[in-house]
Amino acid sequence: MHPQVDLNAVRVHFEIIGDRPKYHVTAKDHKTGKVINAWFMKDEILSKVQEWTDQGFTIWVSFNEIEEGHDSIEGVSKFCDLWFDVDARRADKSKPATEEEKEEAYKRAERLKDYIEKEYKALGFLALSGNGIHLHFPLQCFPLPGEQFRKEVNEKLRKFAKRVSASANVEIDNTYDLRRVSTIIGTYNQKIPDNPLSTT
Repeated sequence: MHPQVDLNAVRVHFEIIGDRPKYHVTAKDHKTGKVINAWFMKDEILSKVQEWTDQGFTIWVSFNEIEEGHDSIEGVSKFCDLWFDVDARRADKSKPATEEEKEEAYKRAERLKDYIEKEYKALGFLALSGNGIHLHFPLQCFPLPGEQFRKEVNEKLRKFAKRVSASANVEIDNTYDLRRVSTIIGTYNQKIPDNPLSTT
C-alpha cells in the first residue's frame, strides 16, 4: 500500500509560493538513487505527485523562481520566500526522528519564528518536513536581475540566516542558499525508504 498524497495540501503549497510559468522540481528515489531534476507546469506536477510517490520519490520544489535549465544560485530569477530548515537532532540519521526529537525541533522553530515576526514585523508559518520543521516567510516576489546580483543577494541571505538564528539561539540547517528546495507539503519524505513520513 503506497502512502496517499494530500492533493489539497499540495495545492495550498502552490498557492503559498505563488504562480509562475514553470516550477523547478527535484525528486529522488533514495532506494535506487534515481533523480528527477526538471521544470513542470503546476497541473503537470499535480497529475504526477501520486505517481512519483508510488515510485518511492521524495519530491521537492523550489520556492524561489529559477530560470528553466539553470539550476544554480545564479539561475534564481525571483526571490519569493525566506525559508529556514530546523532539523530534529537525531543520533542515527537512518531512523526517523522520535516524537520527542520532533517536538524539540518544533520548539526551536517556534522560537525562531517568534523572533523574526517580532523583530521584523513579518508573518511566517511552519510546515512539518518529516524529520523536522520548515519555517517559511512568503514574500511578494521581487526580481533578481543578473547573475552577479543574485550571488550578492545569496551571500546577504546566508549572513542574515546566521545572524537571526544566532540572535534567537536556534540551531538551523546550515544550507540557506537561494536555490534551496522544500518538500511539497502533502507529499511524503521517503529518504528512509521503509519509513515514509508525511509532511503537513
